[in-house]
Parts: sequence; structure tokens; C-alpha cells
Amino acid sequence: MKVLLSRCLLICLFWFPDLLGAEELAELFSRAYTLQDRGEQVPLDILSGLHNLRHSASARDAGELQHYRKWLNWLSFAPEKLGNSYFRNEPLLAGSSANLVQIVRVGTEISEAGGFLIARHWQHNAEFQTIYSGQPNFIRLSVKRNGVDFGITSVVRRGVNGGLDSDLRLPFFPIVQGRLLPGDMVTIEYRNLALPELASQVFTLPVYFRTNASSGFYQVPQNYLQIHAGPVATAEILVPSRINPGESFVTKILLKDQYGNPSEGRAPSFDVLVDGSLHSRLDADVTNHHEITSIRFESRGDHSITVRSSGGGISGKSNPFVVQYGDYKVFWGDPNSHISLGEGSLSAAEVASRRDLDFSITTVHNRYLTPTLWQSLPSPKAWLWGNQLKYGGQHLAITEAPPVDASSQTELMRLLRSDRFTTIALAEIPADDRFLNNRVTRLVEILSGESRFEWFANRLLSRGYRVGFTASNHSHLSPVGYPKNKPLTAVIVSGNTDWLAALSKGRSFVTTGARIMLEVRVNGGLPGTRTAFSSLRRIKGYVKGTGPIHKIELVKNGTVIDHRDIALDANSKSLKISLYSDSAPLGGQRDLPRNGREWIGFLRTVNARLITASAPGFQNPARQALAINPVEENRVDFITWTRGSTSSFMVDFETDNEDAVLELNFRNGHEDTDVSPLNRPSAEIPGYSQIISIFELKGGPVVRRQRILGYEDRITLELVNKDAPANVEFDFVDQSESHQGDYYYVRVLQLDDHMAWSSPVFVGGFDQP
Repeated sequence: MKVLLSRCLLICLFWFPDLLGAEELAELFSRAYTLQDRGEQVPLDILSGLHNLRHSASARDAGELQHYRKWLNWLSFAPEKLGNSYFRNEPLLAGSSANLVQIVRVGTEISEAGGFLIARHWQHNAEFQTIYSGQPNFIRLSVKRNGVDFGITSVVRRGVNGGLDSDLRLPFFPIVQGRLLPGDMVTIEYRNLALPELASQVFTLPVYFRTNASSGFYQVPQNYLQIHAGPVATAEILVPSRINPGESFVTKILLKDQYGNPSEGRAPSFDVLVDGSLHSRLDADVTNHHEITSIRFESRGDHSITVRSSGGGISGKSNPFVVQYGDYKVFWGDPNSHISLGEGSLSAAEVASRRDLDFSITTVHNRYLTPTLWQSLPSPKAWLWGNQLKYGGQHLAITEAPPVDASSQTELMRLLRSDRFTTIALAEIPADDRFLNNRVTRLVEILSGESRFEWFANRLLSRGYRVGFTASNHSHLSPVGYPKNKPLTAVIVSGNTDWLAALSKGRSFVTTGARIMLEVRVNGGLPGTRTAFSSLRRIKGYVKGTGPIHKIELVKNGTVIDHRDIALDANSKSLKISLYSDSAPLGGQRDLPRNGREWIGFLRTVNARLITASAPGFQNPARQALAINPVEENRVDFITWTRGSTSSFMVDFETDNEDAVLELNFRNGHEDTDVSPLNRPSAEIPGYSQIISIFELKGGPVVRRQRILGYEDRITLELVNKDAPANVEFDFVDQSESHQGDYYYVRVLQLDDHMAWSSPVFVGGFDQP
């Protein structure tokens, strides 16, 4: 009998070698979660590493399991072996450079080929270097123990402290002679370190060590540093986007530094002007925010609220708002605010206390959470279920229910109850449209940071899913600079409905960051609603922009069927050049989105004098710039970037010559390598030149297309009125062939590249189960 049982066990181990590994993984997860629930600092590398092992083909790698077991043993029974560290530093100011010293106390013996890896949070945009001490981001490591020498090399790292979704090379200092003993002090010097532009109380400079050549890396318990905001540089005025006549409302005045952080230090006094007349004065103080409750408008129509400092150096005006009787309010927020417990750069308290948003949903990846930690997070909250493309992509579950760890999207949809969950389908790793649940998946994120994924929304909508649109500042792209404008989600709230219930029904519109006020009604129905079937569809509404409106487009079933050119002007001497690249997977495949691409080149006028050049939509100086060439006359040079988006610049020229032309030249370039689509690698982009006559432009927009390995990127040139109106009403009538379940939404583009999209309105049809 024993022989038979032994043979059965051997057969099981031969055919199912993962069984023992699965048990060990479960035990390691349990230990990690127990530590986390006790309030211990469990490195994200452990939780993420165990999660990856659970869901990968190499899940039973004995070496990795042993590494995590040893790490957890040290955390549980001998934390001193991991060492500790502290900083000597000056006050740290957002967007500046600083010199820091980090002292690491060694906790266990480190022999030859062991050493220290100097890492960084993936959102910290600093490239460490070890060669030029006078240049930015120089780091150096030293120790006083005699006979110990360090080399310098690099190690590839992926994860929160490395490249989030791609490999990142980081400096590694291996011991080439001697050894370190417990109690030794290692000094890490950071010179001219570029600090993030985001102020935060949880900035980290992670350090890892390995004990020898065959050891895995362990993280030294980390200390948090505070990045302080700068002095007040701008004043932002926020009011409700819809206000009833005679209604009291709260006016928020937020003082911010040059990077958009809530300012620190003493602020000057401010005058508050309502419709041009002095309303009140705010005294100088150390506060960075004020609230005024005494402003009200008795009449409908256009009104204004502005502020200016006592010296006149700082001024601001409110976001666009409408004063009229109405049946809904608008709430602005971010439904996907990642915090520092996972992939973000702010603490949960910092996210929850943001004064510039009406709501912010605290978000953490499910792999980093225990039920106890989840319950401790402030509401409203959400957990991210993220997986590889082949297992179902990414979903954000807005709920108070604890995270689930499903092995596939099918299992996830089965576990989520419609009365407890609202999920947002995310496009960076696209959720699989074949296995969604229409009762749960009610939203789709079309703006993720600077990337735009409108194609993904239309994929879901075309397959019968009734989803509203959301936008978020969170993106998995490695940060290149810190954009000032962050996408926003506006929720339309009627009656006594709360904003979360309205959001879950798709009652929303989204913007690229400006608080553009957009109202859209299809046969009287607001976004997120389904109206009765009618062969006549009337789409009415208005937009109050933060700048001149360029065009308004009506989208039916994913295709633009009508538009209004607001700024187009054949007699203008102002030219707008717009650059666009698609982000959809090649051929509509179920694949990762296309990477972003760069545009580098110059525009030259011939027989026309170039007067000025501007790019109000260039908000990221790390990869966007425009300048009139200082050497060559009538030439402007530019660099920018697009991913499912349009980036534009404008020039003013002067000519009476009918033979005047524009030469548009692009240098060789490339697509990014942030993600690796299955069906198409990132492409090199050849140089490209076009000549366009002024005469041709007077006939309307000129579109040129550049073919890039299966894609057609667009260059559009058009003469525009830079003083086009910011407030526009529109009225479309669609009398084309109609079907049950047709959906409509409106897309608005400003001259400064800010955009707004309404969520769809559905005509006829029914909701799929």
C-alpha cells in the first residue's frame, strides 16, 4: 500500500509539479499579509513578486521561492539583518536640485560580488549617473572599512522601484575586494539630484543589497522624505460649473506654486472681483486656500469671478460656469488616483485631502493589499485587477468590498456582483471585450495621463456594452517631465442622486485637464441615458471653454458624421499645424496599444514673413518645445509627442505674394518602447517633407498623411481665427439611416489642444445582460 501511495505521489509530482510550489506560495502570501496587517513595512517587491509567481509559468521557481522565504524570515524574526538607513539633507523643494547623503547601516555580512543597488521610484524622472560629479544626478558610494573596494556597473530592474512595465538600468556597486560586516556604515552621496515637481510627504530613494553573487536583492527598510512646495505663483478659482440664479455656492481660491502644488509660505493679500467690481479682500496669510460663501448671482447670463494680488503680480480667473436654472450639478474628480501603497507618489491622506477636486477615488493594485489594509483606506476607494493581456488586461473595481485575486478575467467577472461593484475597463493593457459583464463594467477610461484611447471605448460600445467615459492622470508610461494639465472626469448629478451612483451610470464627460463645461442632449437625453427610438435624432448643447473653440464634432457609432468649424478662417494670417498619431492596436487586434511617437522638425515660410510662433498646448517641457530659429530667418523649430492625441502649434505670417508657400520638414524619429505589442514592434520613423501653398490653405484645411508600418499619421494645416469664441451653442440633426441602439457623443477641440468628450447617449435598443 505504501509503495502504491509513493508511486501515486511521484506520478502527481511528475504531471503536476506546481502542487508543492502552490502550497508554499500560499504560505508565503499568508506570512506577508500577516506582517502587513501587524503594521510592518512589507516591501512591494515581495507582494508583487509572489503575485507574479502565482500567475506565471515559472511559478514554482525554487530559487525565487527560497529568496522570498528568506526575506520574510528576516522581516519576521531578524529585521536587523536588513539593516537600516537615515538621511542627512537640506530642505527639499519641488522641481529643484538638491544634495543628499544617505547612511546605510549594514545588517548582515556582504561578501565579494555582493553590493548595493541604488533604485528610484518609477515616477521619479532622474537618470542616475556615476561619472561626472558636477552634472545632475551624480551618485557615489563609500565605506570606511579598510580593504573594501567597490566597482561600478548596472543592473536591470522592473517594478515600482525601477521600470514599472519595462526594464530600467540602475547603478549597482559590487564589492570587488573585501567584505562588509554587520554594523558597517555605507555612505551614499547624491549630488545635484533632480527632485520631482510633485510635492509629497512620501518621496523615497530606495536602496537594495545582495549578500553575494548568487543572492537575490533585499530592500533596506526605507525612510520617507518630504518634498516641499514652493511659494505661491498662481491663483486658481474653482466654482460649480452649473449655478442656479439666486443660489449660494462655494468659491474656492487655491494658491499654487509654479508646478501646481498647493503653495507653502506666506501669501500676499488678494482682491476678489465679481463681474469686474470689488467684492472682498483676502488678507495676507500663510494659508494656501480660501473659501468664499457670500457670492451669488441673481440673474442668468455670463458672469465672471477673478482675483489679483495686492501688487498685481498674481491673478487668476474662475473656471467656466453657467448661471441658469437647471436640473443637474457637475462634480469634478479623478476616479483612478493611485497612492504610494502601490504605484503612486502621494499618500492616501494626501489624495483624500485634495481641495482642487470634488472627488478622488483612492486606488491600489490588488496585489499590494490585505483585507485589513484595504479597510483602513479612506473611502471612496477602488482596487485595480491587473493582468497580462492574454489573461484579461486591467480592470478598476470601485467598491467597498475587499479585493479578489482571480486567475482570469472570466473568473473575475463571475466573482463581481453588480450591486457591490462598478468596474472601469482600462485600455493601457486592454480588458478583453469578449468576457466583460455589462452589469458590472459600466465605464471605460479613454484618457490615461497624456495617452488617449478613444478607440477602446468604441470597441466596447460597438459590441453592445453601455459604458460611460472616465479620465485619469494615472498612466504606466515612464514619466518624462510632469505635465501641468491632468485629465478630469466630470459627473452629471441630477436630483438626490449621489455622484458615485451617477458615475456608475455613465453620467459623465471628460476633459484633458481644463474645466470645459459641456452639455449634450440627444433627443433630450443626457449622457449615460437611453432615449426612446426615433428615426430623427437631434443633438443639442453648448460648450463654455477655457479658450477659443476650434471645432465641435458629432460622433455616431464611432464615426464623425457632422462637425462645426468654429475657428476656421480662410482670410486669417494665423496658421495652425496639428500632428496626430493613432494609439489603437494594429488592425483592431486584441493587443497592447501603439506606443507614442515623437515629432521633430521645422516650418519655413517662403515669400512670407514669419511674425510670431506659439504652442499653448505644449505643457510638458521635457518633450515639447517651440522656438523661432535664431539663425535662419522665417523658420520655427519644434519637437512634440502624440499617442492617440493631437499636438499643435501656431504661426502668424505676413504676405501679399500669391506664390508664398510653407515648407514643413520632419527629421527621422522613432516610436517609444514603453510597451511591446504582440503584432507590431515600435517603428523607426523616416524623415518627411511637404510644401503647401497659402493659396491651397485658403480653400480649407490641408491634410497630409504619413504611412508608418500599417498606420497613417496625420498632419493638418489650417488658417484659423485666434480670437474665436469660447462659448458656443450647437444643434445637429441626424437624418441618416438609423438603427436600434445607435450611440452618439460629442467631441470638442480648443485651439490650445484641450479637448472634451461627452459620454454616449443611446437611442433605442436595450442593455445586454
